[in-house]
Amino acid sequence: MEKESGSAAAERLTFFSDAVMAIAMTLLALELPIPEELTGDKGEQVGEMLTFFSEHSDEYLAFLISFVVIAIHWSTHFRVFRYLRSVSRRLVQLNLVWLLLIVLTPFTTKIISLGDGNLLRFSIYAGTQGLQFLVFALIVRYLIKGDLMRVGFDPARLYGSLRGVLPMAAAFLISIPVYAVIGSLAFFVWALTPMIAGQVFRIRDQRAGRTKSPEAR
Repeated sequence: MEKESGSAAAERLTFFSDAVMAIAMTLLALELPIPEELTGDKGEQVGEMLTFFSEHSDEYLAFLISFVVIAIHWSTHFRVFRYLRSVSRRLVQLNLVWLLLIVLTPFTTKIISLGDGNLLRFSIYAGTQGLQFLVFALIVRYLIKGDLMRVGFDPARLYGSLRGVLPMAAAFLISIPVYAVIGSLAFFVWALTPMIAGQVFRIRDQRAGRTKSPEAR
């Protein structure tokens, strides 16, 4: 597949992606509810503020979750794309699909923060997030097979990125049927699944290291 050689194209793609993610993070904050003018003395104003934040706690929590998720996306993207040497049409297409899902995050965040728990709203949010991580896994897989990384780059780093991306995708997608059964407790799946996967990978690496060490000696 035809490639655009040189670092300029890779830098443009990276900078463009960074800008889109920064805008998505900003839009998350713009969607936050703002308290109206407060009345009364300072004590009453503090009470009104606390009441306001309590009434809109779902929206603020959804903002924090989405901010963390976009930050994870940016961090993963940065770790991979900073070693990019050139780009191809296929890579640009995959990256644009991924960015499309990123810019949908403020919208899906608003959906999940509306009213009481709802399976459809939860599924829209979790499904979109899971798809984001799956698309980025496709990007990483494409980079593993392609010849777009800098000379001397260790492909093991890309496999390491897959270890982080795939458990996140699984966490969001698995949480949908879990939510249908146990409701809001499914939110914990988003944190527990990557933690469990990370521990499994560490144990496997430790066992692999012990297996190889006698041969090395």
